[in-house]
Amino acid sequence: FLWSARYTSEYLARIQNTVTMGTDAERDAAAAEMPELHATLSGLKVWSTLWAHNGIEDCRKACGGQGYLRSSGIADLSPNFAEPATVEGEQVIMSLQVARYLIKAVSELSAGKPIVGSVEYLKDAPIKPLDASAWRPDTENLMALMRDRAARTALKLGTAFQAAQAKGLGFDAAINEVAVLGYKAAEVHSAYVFVRNNDLALKVHVKDPNINRALVRLLDLVMLTQIREHAGDWIGCLNEEILDVVEARVSELLAELRPDAVGLADGFGCSEDELKSTLGRHDGNVYEAIYNEAKLSPLNATPRMVGWEHLERVVDKDFLREGMRTQRAGGAVAPSAKL
Repeated sequence: FLWSARYTSEYLARIQNTVTMGTDAERDAAAAEMPELHATLSGLKVWSTLWAHNGIEDCRKACGGQGYLRSSGIADLSPNFAEPATVEGEQVIMSLQVARYLIKAVSELSAGKPIVGSVEYLKDAPIKPLDASAWRPDTENLMALMRDRAARTALKLGTAFQAAQAKGLGFDAAINEVAVLGYKAAEVHSAYVFVRNNDLALKVHVKDPNINRALVRLLDLVMLTQIREHAGDWIGCLNEEILDVVEARVSELLAELRPDAVGLADGFGCSEDELKSTLGRHDGNVYEAIYNEAKLSPLNATPRMVGWEHLERVVDKDFLREGMRTQRAGGAVAPSAKL
């Protein structure tokens, strides 16, 4: 997200400067980019927020019960980031804005008009079934698969839309008819734009070879994860042997990235005050921090548990005392549970 966002923000700045300070010809050229700009930003807004929210949830789950503690700094991120996935542009409506643009691009391609920008992939020949003995999961080949999926899905969308109109449906009714496919086309188009922008930004901005290598590995892992989790999108060109290669490369990349994991996270430069996390502390004193935060809870403010006067009438206190005695003594055999 970071490097794709950086490339996109620079692109937007260029368009804004052209509109405000460019010549008439430059302004006309910038105006011609506005439809794509609108469509691509609609897709990036939708899928960046959805993928980020899913990633936050994965992070929380990976931390187990500690990730569910509010003191972890993760638990509150998930509900808080659920809002951007909907506000300032609902995901389905904005995805269909992308679908409309893709339908128009496919129509212009069929009419022999020039296709430029992010949809230039429509001019590519489809990838033929791959040979596992010759294919390698490097950045170039993975990017080609992302392009191919976007192209094939957009072309299918264009064909389905034309078929809907051929049945006598108007434009809006035809869009509604192909909405499911349109939503999918918006997703895979946005995924390609993300990884393309990421790749371009790394080539322009990251000159240190070691840092570049680590970030390219991360980009490859993102694309491999897309292929692994959505293999059906490439059913025409991938086979089981290719997917085995993908699976093996994912495991290799995880091992290669693990030594850089702390550096990649610290590279964001977040301070302790910003993180507010017992788990992400720089000193590594996780359990001490969790314990100290737990002591601040009102439930732990007194030696006697809040509400104990109601529970003590139904709780088996002899069972609790026996369990406490054996646990503190390190007993090898726990007392049998009383049901």
